Amino acid sequence: MPPYPKPSLLAWILSDDSGMWGRRCPICGTYFRTNHVMENTACPYCGNVSNSLSFITEAQGRYVTAFCNAYIEASNTKATVAIDLDSVTDSKPEWSYSEERQQFHFKCKNCHTEADILGEYGWCPKCGKSNGREIIEDKLKQLEEAFERADKNRIERAERDQQWEEMNSKCFSLFEALGRHLQTVLVMFPAVPSRKKEVQNLSFQRLIEASESLEQWYGIRVFENISPDDKGFVNLMLNKRHIIEHNGGKVDEKYLKQSGDTKAKLHQRIKIGSNHVRHLLVVIRKMTTNLLDGFESVK
Repeated sequence: MPPYPKPSLLAWILSDDSGMWGRRCPICGTYFRTNHVMENTACPYCGNVSNSLSFITEAQGRYVTAFCNAYIEASNTKATVAIDLDSVTDSKPEWSYSEERQQFHFKCKNCHTEADILGEYGWCPKCGKSNGREIIEDKLKQLEEAFERADKNRIERAERDQQWEEMNSKCFSLFEALGRHLQTVLVMFPAVPSRKKEVQNLSFQRLIEASESLEQWYGIRVFENISPDDKGFVNLMLNKRHIIEHNGGKVDEKYLKQSGDTKAKLHQRIKIGSNHVRHLLVVIRKMTTNLLDGFESVK
């Protein structure tokens, strides 16, 4: 005789008042909320794609178990059975859906799915598309506006110098954060173990080296349509950032060797001018566009 199908029971898990459900990634274990719960789900943090059922939270699992047990008991005893949700869920916020919202809420530009996540960069739970382009565009716009305000202010020279140093550093921090976000999916691409390890160890703090690796491995050309002079300028500003943050801006032998700065002298304190920051903002914007375009062409 053919085997009988296994019995099944439908259990409803309601969303919160904004139509969101708590989810937990079965791979990285991180928690998020989304209005997408059907079919496959992508983790906003690590990009893992699995069946939606594997994303249920511990509290939801306890509820489903209690629901099934209560149904069986009611069926066997022919009596009404109530479930004490407080005892099942321990009144955990992620189950009651009255929890504080995660740090960042975003709506996918591609499929309009919504999600609450920790941090800002994330992958859409439904279509898997990154929100990176929207995030970096907003951050660069804020930085450009902050630069224009600072450039118009008539403040003391020392304070202006500090602002330019901070903005120079911020430019590279923004690029690094975007690179690390995309890196979470790059490491999942099929590759031999040695290459996977190289991708995992890729550091966007060593931007020039990282860009060369991305072009060699994936054809992602960070410096496409950027002149050799501007590439050298990026390397100069990156080394200025490093020497300011790690050596108080005092020039050392390593800086002279790696920066290409022919005007600097040993032990001199370097400075960053407003014209440097203005130009760097333009080049960094081109680089982020190239990085995202290149990534999307291979994903």
